[in-house]
Amino acid sequence: MNLMEMQALLASGDKEAARAALETHLTDSPARQGDHVVWARLAESTGLSGLARREYHLALRDDAADADALAGLADLLADVGDFSAEAAIRARLAEIAGTPHNADRREQLERSPHSEPPDGALATSDEADRVRFLHLLAGRENVYARQWWNERNHTGGYAPVHEPLTPVLLEAHLAGESTLGTYIVRLDDTVTCLVLDLDVRKSGIARARRDRDYTRALRVALREEGQRLREELLALGLRGLLFDSGYKGRHVWVPLRAPLTASMVHALACGLREMLAPAHEDLSLEAFPKQGKVGAGGLGNLVKLPLGLHQRTGRRAWLLDEVGRPVEDPWPTLRAFQANERWAVLDLLARLPRTAQMAGDDPTPFTPEEL
Repeated sequence: MNLMEMQALLASGDKEAARAALETHLTDSPARQGDHVVWARLAESTGLSGLARREYHLALRDDAADADALAGLADLLADVGDFSAEAAIRARLAEIAGTPHNADRREQLERSPHSEPPDGALATSDEADRVRFLHLLAGRENVYARQWWNERNHTGGYAPVHEPLTPVLLEAHLAGESTLGTYIVRLDDTVTCLVLDLDVRKSGIARARRDRDYTRALRVALREEGQRLREELLALGLRGLLFDSGYKGRHVWVPLRAPLTASMVHALACGLREMLAPAHEDLSLEAFPKQGKVGAGGLGNLVKLPLGLHQRTGRRAWLLDEVGRPVEDPWPTLRAFQANERWAVLDLLARLPRTAQMAGDDPTPFTPEEL
């Protein structure tokens, strides 16, 4: 299929057919010198970000000073959240144009408060840090999950691995060699963490693909909502750790000093989900654990562990500071963090409406004896 035929297919309005044809063509056809930027923009318009990125790089292979390819690549990197690479491309553009690279401050804030820190910052951890990390955030004792992603057909998920999650496995997670998740509910139906998962709805992703200005506005809303969640939790008496999810959201982890029954924390999670729901129409909030009881034979829901790479985007799930910036060295914060006491959970549960507590996916009741 040539360029004119592809443009005609896109103009017909059958976006799914155009996407499939474009993916096949860009994957199987030989390089087309001089057309890479056009093909990259077509790929972007159908959501094929990985192939668009490759086409921009091919254009730059042919001409390292191609301003259209550089500008397109910078915009694409911003949209997928690779802010440090975007900054380098924009600096290169400014160098070619002979102008200082002083982006408008508002534009910088709309993209990212700061570029991502170097992955080498995680190397400052030692075994004691990794043990503490697992003590704070790991769930089920005899199984963990490994994330996978197939770039060819854009499918992914998590596969359970039936063995304990150890500091050695966590070290591979931190190094980017694997990406791990934890099942929140433990073997005895207790939990040591509550997690709030702030995410962009599918409707928001679809709109953002069509509207670059909305992409930036949505990114600002996501960052502000993440900060709001942490601040409102603190006002309610719970300390949380805010992380970028590495893809399209934020995770707030609320570690507990001692295990509490899953039914109790599930009730609290349901109440918080109702109380703290975002007002933005394209943002949603989930809360974990989603079950009050799993049992020895079940697994329940999982959450991706922080600080690892998201297999789909290649972005790291950084710890975020008080104003939403990635923390270059997260270990001092994690060493100093004080997990939440049992009484804080009980106090907040007593203040939440009973109807909110029972609004979850598995409204397993809890009794006063469990408290």
